[in-house]
Amino acid sequence: MKTIRFKGLAALSGLGFLLAAVPTQAATFTESDDAGESLQTAAAVTSAQSMSLESISGSLSGDADLFKIFLTGGQTFSATTTSSETADIPVNQAAGIPIDVVIDPKIFLFDELGNGVYANDDLFGSVQSTLLSGPGGFSPTASGIYFLGISGTGLEAVSANGQIFPSEPFDQIAGPTGAGGGSPLTGFVGDRTASFGKYTLSLTGAQTIAAAPPTDPAASVPEPAMTLGLLMVGGLIISQAKQSNRNQIS
Repeated sequence: MKTIRFKGLAALSGLGFLLAAVPTQAATFTESDDAGESLQTAAAVTSAQSMSLESISGSLSGDADLFKIFLTGGQTFSATTTSSETADIPVNQAAGIPIDVVIDPKIFLFDELGNGVYANDDLFGSVQSTLLSGPGGFSPTASGIYFLGISGTGLEAVSANGQIFPSEPFDQIAGPTGAGGGSPLTGFVGDRTASFGKYTLSLTGAQTIAAAPPTDPAASVPEPAMTLGLLMVGGLIISQAKQSNRNQIS
């Protein structure tokens, strides 16, 4: 009997594994409605099931954009803005700068409560991409919700107590060491004239947020036909296991 039970359970476990197996998927997100620049108005990057998030694209119009994403514990997060050196972006040859993109982007990462994690503002010039990885990068110890922000140079993330990140140095990753670094984000202030243009943030270690389950209890109950089918398959596997055991005994 122990042998039969073990075989049946092992077969059903294998069946459950096959039913649960889902192909690995990756997502790209494009801003449709303008993303807000506060925790309450941030654009949530969601999908029916959580999947790897490869990039976020959008545009600035004198503001900052804030996105709500999911980070997995133990994975190194990075966000890099595309540039004329990393993508096929039209360039004004006379001025030597990209056309119709955020010329000097700044990006920021905040935890679920809006507390600053780190930020970067690369120097204006040939280096157009902003990178949050490598030395000084961030690897969350636990999975959870985070906020990723982008703006043009001149805008600063602030809390109720002041600026969250220091304005300088421009070419290094900065932690929340400003006067307002100990409090959550309340918005962005400063010069908005350079915060215009399109952008794409290439990401690693980021995922979409799984959509909330249905609120209707009936919606979460499997269809009768599906339930019956699974029971029949499970019963068939157990029956075959029993028959195989009988043949071995005889």
